[in-house]
Amino acid sequence: GLLFDENRLASESARALRTLAERQGGDGLWSWFPGGRSSEYISLYIVTGFGRLRHLGVEVDPAPALKALQGLDAWMDREYRQILKGAHPEQYVPGYLEAQYLYGRSFFLADQPVTSAYREAVDFFVKQAGRYWTQLDCRQCQAQFALALQRFGHADQAQAIVKSLKERRVSDPELCMYWRD
Repeated sequence: GLLFDENRLASESARALRTLAERQGGDGLWSWFPGGRSSEYISLYIVTGFGRLRHLGVEVDPAPALKALQGLDAWMDREYRQILKGAHPEQYVPGYLEAQYLYGRSFFLADQPVTSAYREAVDFFVKQAGRYWTQLDCRQCQAQFALALQRFGHADQAQAIVKSLKERRVSDPELCMYWRD
């Protein structure tokens, strides 16, 4: 009965959102623990959660997520600048963090477009995702890249990833859908 008590659910949701707002740092990011230093990773995870909830139709105030985007964009810009210092930045293969970032960021493009200060970095990661997604052995990352590429306006590349994922799946009446590896 407690699971479906709407008043209790609303109260717990409001309390959880209040706690998130209280623990958000001045830079817009969250830490793993109260009073800790900001963590881009956990902040990205929280922002992506806000985006997923909204995408599923849950009414949630996106303000905390929007506040964090500037810090996350700055983080990815710093990562991009480090990659540029390498010998062959054009051969950079994005991984899990870039997939999570592009996926999470793509939920908020209409609310808060990427600013010109970070556009070069984001464009680089989008381009590299479209170019090197086949080198990732993580299907979740490939799927996240597909969704992000679609939302960033690269529908052809997104469809190629989805087609590949579908071609590599195995469907079995007893085991349902899975991938052999």
